[in-house]
Amino acid sequence: MKTCQYLGCSKPVPNTRRKYCCDNHCLYAGLKAYRDRQRAPLLAAPKTCKKCGNVFHNNETLAIKRCPDCRPKPPVIDRTCSECGRAFKYSKNGLTKVCSKRCVKDRHNRFAREYSAKVYTHVGTGFCQNCGGVITDKSWKFCRQECIDAFRKKLGPV
Repeated sequence: MKTCQYLGCSKPVPNTRRKYCCDNHCLYAGLKAYRDRQRAPLLAAPKTCKKCGNVFHNNETLAIKRCPDCRPKPPVIDRTCSECGRAFKYSKNGLTKVCSKRCVKDRHNRFAREYSAKVYTHVGTGFCQNCGGVITDKSWKFCRQECIDAFRKKLGPV
């Protein structure tokens, strides 16, 4: 009986066509090692810059076509934090509006408070079918769980 080809694994292989045991760890590790062996010569090969013609090495990805000097640098944007008002520089994209993780948290909490205040304030859009109290959403028929239970008691068994 064959044994697993993954290094350090001595489990038997259930099928004669398979190389690895039934453990997914061995299978995925073996596939990753195979992919790395296939890509290694391509990554190690020197590349020619499409813009200036200089030869450069890149061991990260096959998609890079320009040398580090010719690659476009992301623009540095001067922004003002929408939470604390502090000025900061950002270079990845123009979507960031806050300067730190703390301001991200504060912004999220502020939006949550504004949303809950909008949803849970009594704006007089409807009335409870049991007590006549004001409810916030026209799709609701009752203002609270106690009114639902009282209304069901009035109806009796169905």
